[in-house]
Amino acid sequence: MTLVDPERAPLPELLGAVDQAVRSGDLLRASELAEAALGRGVEHPGLSHLAGWRLHQQGRYEAALERLQRANALAPDDADILNSLGLCLNRLGRASEADRAYHAALARRPAFPQAWYNKGAALRDAGMLEEAQRCFERAVELSPGYAEPLAALAASAAQRRDLEQARTLAERALAASPALHSAELTLAEVEIAERDHAAAAERLRRLLSELALTPVNRAVSLALLGDALDGQERFSEAFEAYTRSKHELRSLHAARYEAPGVESARNLADRLGRYFGGGSGSSWSARAAPPGSAVARTHVFLVGFPRSGTTLLEQILASHPEVVALEERECLAEAGAPFLSSDEGLDRLARVTAPEAGERRDAYWAEVRRFGVEPQGRVFVDKMPLNSVLLPAAAKLFPEAKVLWARRDPRDVVLSCLRRRFGMTASMYELTTLEGAAAYYDAVMSLNETYARVLDQDRLVLRYEDLVRDFEAETRRICAFLGLEWSETLKAFAQTARRRAVNTPSAPQVAQGLFKEGMGRWRRYTDQLAPVLPTLNAWAARFGYPAD
Repeated sequence: MTLVDPERAPLPELLGAVDQAVRSGDLLRASELAEAALGRGVEHPGLSHLAGWRLHQQGRYEAALERLQRANALAPDDADILNSLGLCLNRLGRASEADRAYHAALARRPAFPQAWYNKGAALRDAGMLEEAQRCFERAVELSPGYAEPLAALAASAAQRRDLEQARTLAERALAASPALHSAELTLAEVEIAERDHAAAAERLRRLLSELALTPVNRAVSLALLGDALDGQERFSEAFEAYTRSKHELRSLHAARYEAPGVESARNLADRLGRYFGGGSGSSWSARAAPPGSAVARTHVFLVGFPRSGTTLLEQILASHPEVVALEERECLAEAGAPFLSSDEGLDRLARVTAPEAGERRDAYWAEVRRFGVEPQGRVFVDKMPLNSVLLPAAAKLFPEAKVLWARRDPRDVVLSCLRRRFGMTASMYELTTLEGAAAYYDAVMSLNETYARVLDQDRLVLRYEDLVRDFEAETRRICAFLGLEWSETLKAFAQTARRRAVNTPSAPQVAQGLFKEGMGRWRRYTDQLAPVLPTLNAWAARFGYPAD
């Protein structure tokens, strides 16, 4: 290829060099030349697209967005530009705008496998797994050798515990793209599920030696290596792998969650605890006027702490013919956010008027329906573990709602939080160290002891261990609390979990049925948990769990 000086070459020669670089597949060179041409005043959608692609590759998403929006303005019907625009918007957390860009791209070119895959990836990241699955399937239908959606479908099959399908799809993905790390990770998951821990550990160590492994995939690889080592009863090494995995994630997200002026999830819990424990709770026992006409027959907030059994409870309840459930959406946070950011906001929430509460409720139910759930006339379960922190919003906006509180041995909870991988939020960032997870658990439990005294809510506490040991007795107790007739269908919760797209780390366990292996697992890691056991043992004793 003839090299040109982008600063000095005549413009026709520069544009010709861009075209030549594109034709030869050297997109990096093409994008550099495109940026130079734009700097010399040329207006062309292809040049803006190339420049936007380059900025996106560099992680400069705001600058990339500016270039891609200009390209889109110049060529609004170009599906490739719309697809790139969707990718950039998704990176910036503007999911609804990204979805509109993908929709527009596919309206112009329905047989566009890359846009179907990218739309599916965005939906998956937003927790809309069933819709994502359909997009991945469409991408593979259009392009049977397209490795990325094959790998995504393999991961989904592994989560459903369809191990044979997961292996087949992952191997197809690797046949098409031998360096595709996501497919290798799914094969490691399958090997761990099949208890071939040595093979999984060997695969994962090979992956971890690769320089091209992304930070996220490195974190996933380390967490899976921890599971493989745990399966070999090499607990000290397993704990080290889990800790390294969390360190990778913490490093990746520290700039966002430790930025000046950002309130951490633990500080939020502490602030709420001071507010309600300092004599501000007297006005909270008075309920706001309930809605004029009920939406759900019974409205249930299923809360607790992550890894306490909320996913198991949700899938059990979702197996009842009169129940609909929504899994881990921020509906309550959206409705209550304006009130919870300050003590002044909490004061306003304490005095909220019936009309304002009605507006907030309407917004909440609109958000629920946006996720494809129709609560009208049904028992509606809103499962979001750390809505436990937001219960004042539930108490004032939905005073008729019931609260199901999931409880599990605190030592198993915190160990599991360190072992498992979560989508990153301010709350999940607290779980990236052992000490942080224990401190956050302590803050949330202390806060909810205060809530139990102050808030006028109908609540039932359920212990994970009791549910596993005596399923029928505990589910009958839950049904009585919710005004439901007990049903044999509750026993089919594992099939429900495999049928529904469950987007939590508990999905593989719940898909197996009652999972007893998680009970008392902390005893294998007593030495590693030693720094936080004084805190956790105090809560264990308070909740009636044995000391040893």
